[in-house]
Amino acid sequence: MGCISDKSGNGIAGATTTVRYLEEGHPGLIDIRTGLPVIKNIRYRTYENGRYIEPNIAGPGCWEVMATAPGYANVAKRVLISIGDDHRTAVLDFVLQPKR
Repeated sequence: MGCISDKSGNGIAGATTTVRYLEEGHPGLIDIRTGLPVIKNIRYRTYENGRYIEPNIAGPGCWEVMATAPGYANVAKRVLISIGDDHRTAVLDFVLQPKR
């Protein structure tokens, strides 16, 4: 969960976050309720205020979350989740810059 905003701090409605698992040989995203693999890339759209929530996606390992919006440069962040931390909530905020 987090917020995607522009350089002035205004939330970007309709921006997209894509989550993917970065480690080789892993089946992809894991649904923490069932422990079963889902798909490798999942996309979410932000609410009107630029906030987003990515529910029930976790698991130990290295994850990449990419924020995109039309007219803005993409920004990616990596998150390392350790064993035992996979039921905590990670907060990732993004500030997107206009494309040139």
